Amino acid sequence: MFFEDIFTFYMRLHPFDCRVVFIHGYLSDEEYQQLVVHSSYIVNASRGEGQCLPLMEFMSSGVPAIAPLNTAMLDYIDPANAFIVKSSPELAYWPHDPRQVYRTYWHRIDWQTLYEAFVASEAVFSKSPRVYRDMCAAATASLQGFCSMAVARSRLQEFFGRIRDRES
Repeated sequence: MFFEDIFTFYMRLHPFDCRVVFIHGYLSDEEYQQLVVHSSYIVNASRGEGQCLPLMEFMSSGVPAIAPLNTAMLDYIDPANAFIVKSSPELAYWPHDPRQVYRTYWHRIDWQTLYEAFVASEAVFSKSPRVYRDMCAAATASLQGFCSMAVARSRLQEFFGRIRDRES
């Protein structure tokens, strides 16, 4: 079913002026590292994220993003490290709810701004190497400030400190 969906998607959008790669399944650690190293941008066009580890991993490695500024991505996406894709809330149901009752919402992607982000990102990459390097540095800095080991250690110590204070 996956390949049928991808083929349908591909046929609707072709022809492409770039290389399009679809990855299904898991990559080995080495393959994943090579994907990160050879990527100019990480793209996320999802309706919502709990955290988005791939986005965080790529950005931690200095790969700028094309992504919406919603859900968990609000914590680390900004115009300095990403091309922002607009989105708006839309009623939805939880994917695991067999009744399909509209009790939540997700963020509908504005496809025009996704397209514009692709065009702008290509222009920055090919014509403004300094701006691209600044975005790479901003991606790394943003994620170091959000999820580095030092930040995690500090937050964990603070948490344990609050527990200790309650017990006192």
